[in-house]
Amino acid sequence: LERLVQAAGKCLPVHMNAFGEAKLLDYRETLPNDLFPLLVLDASGRCRATYKLMERRGDTLVRLPSATKRYDNLSLNLWSRGSGRAAYANDKEEVLIRGIAAQIATRPDEDWLIVHNKASVGDLQDRLEAHLGNAMTGTLHFLTWGNHHGTNAYAHVPNVVLASLFHIPPEVYEARVRLCAAMAGRDKVNATQLKNMALGEHLHNILQALCRGTVRGLGPDGTGSPCRAHLIAPTISGVASALPDLFPGAQLVEWMPEGATKLSKSIAAALAIIDAALRDGLGDTWTYAELAERIGMNAKDFKKRVARDPRFQREIASRGYVEDEILVQTPAGNRTAKGITLEQSAFGPC
Repeated sequence: LERLVQAAGKCLPVHMNAFGEAKLLDYRETLPNDLFPLLVLDASGRCRATYKLMERRGDTLVRLPSATKRYDNLSLNLWSRGSGRAAYANDKEEVLIRGIAAQIATRPDEDWLIVHNKASVGDLQDRLEAHLGNAMTGTLHFLTWGNHHGTNAYAHVPNVVLASLFHIPPEVYEARVRLCAAMAGRDKVNATQLKNMALGEHLHNILQALCRGTVRGLGPDGTGSPCRAHLIAPTISGVASALPDLFPGAQLVEWMPEGATKLSKSIAAALAIIDAALRDGLGDTWTYAELAERIGMNAKDFKKRVARDPRFQREIASRGYVEDEILVQTPAGNRTAKGITLEQSAFGPC
């Protein structure tokens, strides 16, 4: 009621969410004019769209020169898949839980910090510990989103898992755009502004959460302390392409726990042929055209939907194959074709 009274006489914009619910949006300027000048020291200042929008207004924020921290000692491992509340609730085979547990099990004698949604406080811990059994000698620490900043309690932990992203309702993103850009009620917020706001908030929360661990440390050369981070985030979030700028110098690699991704029928069929040939000692080389023909697929489609698929590339690499130009004999003469060949050991047979 108080908020409605404050909005009396205004023209308020309406945000329609994905569920068809109408949300009235309003904001108030909460920074009094006599507060300035104010020096703001915020590590998230370089990634949040909130600051960028305020800066463009030209009446509030002036960005000062800043020192850039290096993250050469940070290993960033990204698992590209959905990780929201619904993803965990619908994960009947516990692919997410098993993937996190398998990663923790690679360093059972070290401490781990898991940052996750509040809705699964006890549930996530119980499910993880059930998969780990008694293998852990290190300590598992759990921290919910919303409590992921302002604490040094985990500054000694060298392994951090962000089991999800911190999602905010889309109407809140729009309200923040309007506030920071000082937009009037009739002004339109475009899709790019909403996308940039959402991405900036994701990056802000990732930065704050990861810096609860050892990476928050700072060496004499301006580099963060060694740390291993594991993130689960869908491709649509845009996080993957933004992480190198968020953590300059960090090593970003794909994280894909075994059995975490379901293979397409075409990939599974091609791998079945390769596995059968390997078992019978007949699978040294395969051209993509040969594999396409064997599974009844157009060669062009095979290259696009199978050969270039990261899942197929990962599977053939695990079997010891590498992509190569393969010599093919034809009635018109010899030519080369793209395919895979079994990598030979430089030391010869054992």
